[in-house]
Formats: sequence, structure tokens, C-alpha cells
Amino acid sequence: MRRFLALQPVPITALCLVAWAAMWSAAIGGEVFAILPAVELSAAGRERLAAERAAIAAEIEADATRDPGLNQRAAAKVLAAEVASPQALLTAFASAYATLDPRFASGWEHYVAGRAEPAHTAWKPLITEDVSKILIKAKFKHDTLPPYTYCLVRLLIAEVEELGGDVKNAVISHQVVFGKMPASLAMAGLAQLHATRIYLGSGRAHWVLPILRDYAAAFHGCLTPLASITLGNRIRSIEQTQDPYRTAFHLATANLARIRHGGSDRAALVADQDRLLAALNGMLALAEEEPRPFLEHSESLSDVGGDGANLREGKSPADFATLTGATPALAGDDTWGALRPRERQELLQALQQRYPQRYRDLLEAYYRALATQPAAEPGK
Repeated sequence: MRRFLALQPVPITALCLVAWAAMWSAAIGGEVFAILPAVELSAAGRERLAAERAAIAAEIEADATRDPGLNQRAAAKVLAAEVASPQALLTAFASAYATLDPRFASGWEHYVAGRAEPAHTAWKPLITEDVSKILIKAKFKHDTLPPYTYCLVRLLIAEVEELGGDVKNAVISHQVVFGKMPASLAMAGLAQLHATRIYLGSGRAHWVLPILRDYAAAFHGCLTPLASITLGNRIRSIEQTQDPYRTAFHLATANLARIRHGGSDRAALVADQDRLLAALNGMLALAEEEPRPFLEHSESLSDVGGDGANLREGKSPADFATLTGATPALAGDDTWGALRPRERQELLQALQQRYPQRYRDLLEAYYRALATQPAAEPGK
């Protein structure tokens, strides 16, 4: 956790992806999310993972479409897994499931060898619609696999999507996992942490804050005291140094103080106000870009802009990166990425507006105060 939370935001560039690919293929060693350092778990956290381990084993044994003996051996392999970290548990789960499904086994072999594209090709059919599995889909809310298995595959797909440059669909995959199992330390917890790394890398630290706060609230007792303190310090650091809303608030406060006390000449005041307006315009675009709770922002890594109607109508928004100085992230072919219509509808039902109202209140207060100030004398 300490190493992960110490990461600084960096632009997502081709060089970054190449470097990450090299690290991944060298370090993966068959462990899920080996690039993401293991979370330091308390005794309660390991107990929670042990309960999830038992639930995964029960899910495997309950599948009546396979030989019971195969199911029992795979479940036993999961139950023998360490619960020191979510990564260790999911690695054992993936290894066990590979003995049950040849399609998953093919992708797992490519994944372990560091080959993202063929792994993605092998796994993608596992989460797509299949009329032959209608009874399974009806039982598991139209997913093509049981819940834990579906989330495992989706997490792995998210990693190889990101490695291949499709970071928008990677975030969508994490979003779906969080929506399916929001209380799961192994599933939702990893999805949250992985998504925060993507958001920090694309200059969207303001989206990291609600995710990390939710993570801290949901899994506080699962972390060691030191890991909890480190997480809290990291949240405060992002709030103070990278949150664009706080930055704009400080700019507005400083501008009002100069106007009241005449502490700047006219040219300096105009320059300060230009900087503030640029920040506020950027915040408007950010506010319109985030219409839903975490992972609230499936459009987040598209070339997004301030036209909220574009997002509501499902159109591709305008480029926003130049307003914030963030490096444009690589996007998929469609605003909704590979999200299925049913999943899209589920996410849209969770619409929220956290920042827009806060921003509009700030903007209104600033201009109201500005309008009440006497005009500056010429030459000042």
C-alpha cells in the first residue's frame, strides 16, 4: 500500500506503456496484478479474505455443468491459497479455474508469459453474450459466468486492456467489477486501487479522492494501522496539492483579497483573473465530465470536454486535455467503450453530481463579490 500510494501522477504515453509492458512481462510470474504492490492487511483483513476464499471455492463446487471431481480439486486448490493479499488469492483462483475452462486456461498461459493481446483475445468471449448459457445468465443477472468468476475474468481483462493502451475500457471493466461486488476486498478493492492509478496517470486526481475515501471507509479495518495512516496522508496530500477545485478556490480567494485591498496593479490583477478563469473553465468541463459515482466516469479517459449534452446523448465530447495540461489518454472507439447495453443502463441509474454544484456555488459567489467591488482607477 505504501509503495502504491507514493506513486506520483505521470502522463500516459507510449513510452510509459512500453516500459510497463517490459516490467510486467519480467515481474508478473503468474501473479494477478503483480505491478500493483500488495496491500498490507490486518488480521481482520486476512479473515475477510479467508471468507471470500471460502465463497469462491463454494461457487466452483456449485457449478453443475462440470464434473464434480474436477470442481472439488479446483476448490481445494483455492482453499489452500494464502490470504496475505488479494493478489495471492486471485492468483490461486485463476490457476484453479484454468483447470476447469480451456478458454480461460489459454488466456492465462498468455498472461503469465506477458502477452497481453492474445490473453485479451482468449478471455473476451468469456464475458460476452452467449445464447447457449441463458439459464446461467438468468441466474447470475445476465452475466455469462458466476459472480466471482466473472469479476476475476473482468479484472484480468482490465489489466490487459490497459497494457494494450485501451485505458478507457480498462476503467469501464474496473467500474463493472466494483458495481458487481462492491463489498469484496479482493474484487472491488483491487478495482478501486487500480483505477486510482489510471486516473492519477491521466491528470484526474479529483476523481481519485472519492474513490480512495470510499476505499478507506469500506476497508479501514482490513488494513494495518500503518497502511491506514499512509492512506489518510495520501488522500490529504492529493486534496492539498492536486485537487483542481481546491486550487480554484484558493485562486478565487486570493483574487478577492487583492481586489478589496488594492494590492496589485491592473495588469497583474487581469493576469490573475485570467488564470482563475482558465481554472474555472477547466473545472466546468471536469464537472460535466463526471455524471456518475465510482467508478463514476466511464467517459473519463476519452477526449472529453465541457459539453454535458454530448455525454447525455452518448456523443463523443470535445478535447479537454489542453485546459488542464493533462496528457490526453488513449481511448476506445466509442464513448461507452465495450460496455454492454444492460451494464450501461445499470450505471446510468446511479447518476450523481458531486462536484458541479460545489463548483457553481463557488463561481456564483466569486462573480457576485467581484460585481460589488468598485472599478479600479486607470493605470492601477
